[in-house]
Amino acid sequence: MDNDNAGNAIQRTLRNTIHREIGCFTDEVNKADRSYFSTNVESKRFDNFFNSIEAVPFNGNSLDITEKDLLIVFDSSIREDSELYNTVKSFKTAGGHVAAILVNRNINYMPFVDEVLGININQSDIEAYEVNNIFRGTVKILLDEVDKKVFHFDTKKSN
Repeated sequence: MDNDNAGNAIQRTLRNTIHREIGCFTDEVNKADRSYFSTNVESKRFDNFFNSIEAVPFNGNSLDITEKDLLIVFDSSIREDSELYNTVKSFKTAGGHVAAILVNRNINYMPFVDEVLGININQSDIEAYEVNNIFRGTVKILLDEVDKKVFHFDTKKSN
């Protein structure tokens, strides 16, 4: 196998891996009867996504959470956040599912996350551009792909 063919194979494999990860995240969204969200990043694009799937902010009341409910977490923190930890733990302990797009895969609430899409940012980029800017831009692109695969609320109701 020559270098060009191997390079093409590697590029295809990377694309397939990315699409598979996006697909797993999207599957969680599609399976949910009710969706909630928690994020530490302000973004019109994120708001549009949450609106399109009729996700509402999780208010901490876990009394009516079932295994068909999903909490979507967008977390750009490098350091642990006790409020987010309590939110995720409460939701998962109540029986719901948690899907997260995050920067720090070693975050303290990871044991409660069912599906994770990790954003790996180079240290030099963090220093040059700030985590929130890179995270926000990366997630916008990922959401464009997720939107292509999500059964939006009207479709989910008719199934």
